[in-house]
Amino acid sequence: MGMIPPSWEFHFRAPPADLARLRSIREADWAARRALHIGECGGVPVHWSVDSDATVSALVGADDETWHIAFLMPVDTIDQLAAEAVDLLPPQGTAVP
Repeated sequence: MGMIPPSWEFHFRAPPADLARLRSIREADWAARRALHIGECGGVPVHWSVDSDATVSALVGADDETWHIAFLMPVDTIDQLAAEAVDLLPPQGTAVP
C-alpha cells in the first residue's frame, strides 16, 4: 500500500562529514543505479539518489534496491542540507580530538 500525505518529517542520523558528501548527489544517478550510502534511520541504512527531473530519493532499507520506505525531495533541499553540514565541519588542517 502507498500513502501520500501532504508532508512527512524524516529523521535520520549521519555525521556532518558524511552529510557533506551529499554535495555529490547529482552523481548518484538512479538511472545508472548509483546511490550514496549516508546515514541511518532507526538503525536502518539510508541510500540517496537523484532522478532525471532533479528529485532526490532517500531510500531507507537494507540496500538501494530492497528498501522499505522512500522520501522524495527537491535537489535544492539536499544542496542546502549539504552546505549546512559543510559549515559544521572544522577548518581543514584542524586537529580533531
